[in-house]
Amino acid sequence: MTTTPELPRYVRLRHWMASHNISDKALGEKLGTSGAAVNKMLRGETMPTKRHQECLVLGFPQDLLPQPYDTGPGRVAGKAAPFFPGLASAEQSA
Repeated sequence: MTTTPELPRYVRLRHWMASHNISDKALGEKLGTSGAAVNKMLRGETMPTKRHQECLVLGFPQDLLPQPYDTGPGRVAGKAAPFFPGLASAEQSA
């Protein structure tokens, strides 16, 4: 008896998307992002919880999606000013 190894999740997801005529670009338009961002998101082991939920609402099978996971907020305190050491020493001597 031979058993066929199960295809990787990402390959099964791509087959499902192809059978429903869903491209990265079309999904990106529905999610408000780019096709490239969708491709990266679907290839990963995890994806943002918000996007995971949106895909479920669109009818994607849960077992084909990456696991929902939020890394937390991004930069909170705004962008820090750059520090150029060469300029700092020139300002001190002036």
